[in-house]
Formats: sequence, C-alpha cells, structure tokens
Amino acid sequence: MEILLFDQNTGGHHAAYAGRLVNALSEYGINSDIVASEDSRISEFTDESNIFFINGDTERNLRKLFDIALDREYDAVHILYLDDIVGEMDLIEIDDLYPGSVIATLNGSFFNHFILNEINASILRYGLPISSIIPRGMGFGTALKEYYIQRVVKEGKVDKVLVHSDEAEEYLLNIINSNSTSVIPDPVKSADHNVSKSEARDLIDVDKGGSQLLYFGELRRNKGIKFLLNSLNTYSGPEFRLVIAGSPNDIGRAEVERLIDSIQIPVVSRLEYIEESQMPYYFQASDGIILPYKREFGSRRTSGVFQKACGHNRPVIAPDFGVMGRQTKEYNLGLTFKPESTAHLNQTITEFVKSGEKMYNSDGLERFARDHSFNRLAEKLSKIYQAA
Repeated sequence: MEILLFDQNTGGHHAAYAGRLVNALSEYGINSDIVASEDSRISEFTDESNIFFINGDTERNLRKLFDIALDREYDAVHILYLDDIVGEMDLIEIDDLYPGSVIATLNGSFFNHFILNEINASILRYGLPISSIIPRGMGFGTALKEYYIQRVVKEGKVDKVLVHSDEAEEYLLNIINSNSTSVIPDPVKSADHNVSKSEARDLIDVDKGGSQLLYFGELRRNKGIKFLLNSLNTYSGPEFRLVIAGSPNDIGRAEVERLIDSIQIPVVSRLEYIEESQMPYYFQASDGIILPYKREFGSRRTSGVFQKACGHNRPVIAPDFGVMGRQTKEYNLGLTFKPESTAHLNQTITEFVKSGEKMYNSDGLERFARDHSFNRLAEKLSKIYQAA
C-alpha cells in the first residue's frame, strides 16, 4: 500500500514526527512518502528518496500535494497537521485534483480553548446548518474552524479525521458524523540514549548536584511560562534548579529574562530552539518535567512535552484538567495541581522536591510509553488506511 503524507510545518519536532512515522509504517508493509517544506529538517529522520519538497503558500502546497498523489497513484493522502490549514482545505476543490481517500489528523491547536469555539460547537450540535452559509476564505480560521471542519467532511474533502484523545473525539462528534472520526496514539519516542542523569547534566552543562525541574518547548502564554515564573516569585519550599529550554514565541525574550531575574531559585535559561539530537539530554538530566499550562491550552489536546517526558521515563507536574490531568492520574505519572493556582503549584512543587521518586510509578511511565509508541500508532494507522 502506498500512502502520501503531508506536513508543511518547518519545526524540527514536526520533522522528527513525520520521519519516524515513515519508518514505523514500513514495519507494517506501508510504503509512505512525505510532502514537506524545503526548510524542514525531515531529511535528518528519513531517506531523502521518501521526500517531495515544496516552498509555496498553503493553497499552492496543497495543490502540489494532490498533483503528486494523482500522478503517482497513491492509495491515500494523510495530512498530518490539519489544524492550521483547515481554512485552505475548505477553499480548494479536491474532486478536480485527486479521487482517492484523504485522511487528516487534528493534532492540537484546533482544540485550543476559546469561548467562541464552544459556542460554535453548541450551534452545530443542535443541527443548525450554519456551516453552509459561512463564506469560504474569510480568513478567520480560528473563529470559524468548527464550521470549516464540518464542511470539508460533508463535502468529502476529508474522509477520516484522526485525533489523539477520547476528549477530542467527543468534541468532534458535536460537529461531524461518528463514522468520520477515530482516535490514534500521540506517539512517544522512548529514550534510546543510555546516559545517566549525571552524564546528561554534564552534556547540557549544568551542575551535577541538586534537584532539577525542566520547562521545555516554546515559551507561549497558554503554556504558562509567565504563570510559572510569577508563581515562583513567592515560592518558599526546598531549593531546586529550574532549567528553561525553548525559544520565546508570543512572549518577548526581555520579559522572560526580567521574570527570571525576579525569582530567588537558580535558573538555567536556554532561550533557543533545542536541536532534536540534544533534546533527550535535557529530559534525562532532570528529576521532573513541569507543565504549568493554562486552561486556554485546551482540555482535549495532548502535549508533546508531556509525551517526551514519559518517553524518557521522567515524571510530570501537570495541571489537573483535560487529557494531561486524566493521564497523569490514570498511569500514576507524577503530581497534578489546580490550574492557574499559584499557591497550589508552589505546594505541589514543594511536595515533589521533598518526596522525589515516591511521587510517581516508573512502571506506569513505561506502560504509557508502550501504549503510545510509534509502533502502536503505525499499527492503528495501517488498519485505517486499509479501511479507507
């Protein structure tokens, strides 16, 4: 079976996901290639013979995708990240471009929590045919995404929508038919570096001693970096070292540095993109991973950083809402705190630093990694592709 994957995002972690998926699918007899941006690092993770490079705007890239799929007679197209391009999918006419099956994954940002989107879903749940009168190409992708996704499914532009949680599927069932959705694992890449905590700390150049917590990934407001640093301004528990590793996104570097300077605990700041080859050492050097995410991050989505923590057998300090809260408790992966509560976050950090390994179950971390492995993902996708 021949599948054509698509992801025009240029981030290194997108490239790692796509490249590893190509390799995992081959274990199930699925031959897959990928259409990716010229600026992507995808060639670091899979052979260049599997890649078609693109460099246009989203609409042009989609047309190129379907041209390749038609010309080379792929059995199906799988869009790996529909979240940011659902408006463009609504615009183009696929019937004129490609007659095969189209599968698409909603990875996360579609499920960011905004009141308007909850209202949209409620309107659609009660059967009001609003999506048919929403003009195409209005440019309000975030505000109108529920209408767009309903229309692209109704019009047959996407045959199957995949999500990473039961919560996400339940939300989608307000909008589209149940036969059009399926839940797949958000894959965990288990650590393949046989490095001790002490060796990892040497490799990222931090002190070997003491308790260390990690905030990893892009510094975004909805991922709670400001909330975390403001909370630590009043922290009075046992000392630990905080490592912040990631590039500022919707918050300025100067503001982050000012907040870091205002707190008393030691902070190691690496305010830059962390190369995929270095990323495992940051997790392995840490005693725990802190995820101070705000409710607006979305209760129905998974977190790549959460998945990486479990893949590297590191416990989490996670907000008690949505998928993260449920999975932390279900698998005993660490501690949860009341979302956006400074007092409860500081109390939870204190408890974690004092108690360490008593706060989680290592077997639970390993079970989570198995249940959400690339192998499990490829197994599920192979069945979905065959059915399509």
